[in-house]
Amino acid sequence: MLRFLAPLLLLLAGCASTNEAGHNLNKHGVALEGYDPVTYHSQEGPREGLPQYWAENEGVRYWFVSVDSRTRFLQSPDYYVPRYGGWCAWAMADSGAQVEVDPECYLLTHEGLFLFYRSSLIDTRERWIKAGHDERKLVADDSWTDIRARPASAAR
Repeated sequence: MLRFLAPLLLLLAGCASTNEAGHNLNKHGVALEGYDPVTYHSQEGPREGLPQYWAENEGVRYWFVSVDSRTRFLQSPDYYVPRYGGWCAWAMADSGAQVEVDPECYLLTHEGLFLFYRSSLIDTRERWIKAGHDERKLVADDSWTDIRARPASAAR
């Protein structure tokens, strides 16, 4: 099954845009498909931000639901930014590919926010959990380090 998944995920990788650091951005140049990164840490879960409440961190633009949310982000951005530049954690571990995500398919741990690709056929979050978070994370961390070390033009 993994042999089937890798080519499919690589095909999907071409559907997003990136910045120079290799982060996953939507057509407006915004991370997390416009979702507010602070809301992932709330009981309500992720919510779409508004363009009038925005901030940048390391050249990546984020939208927020309120001024308060933006302020909380700016006080501790490393706590809120998604792992692996907002790309699918499973694909990062599986093949080092930068694959689009469903911003509502995520895992929040003490290590941060992990995002995943999900469709009617595949839920990579479930695969990640079954395969073991700690083991997959180590491989994905190495892949992301490799991607960050490449020149911007080679990041995809």
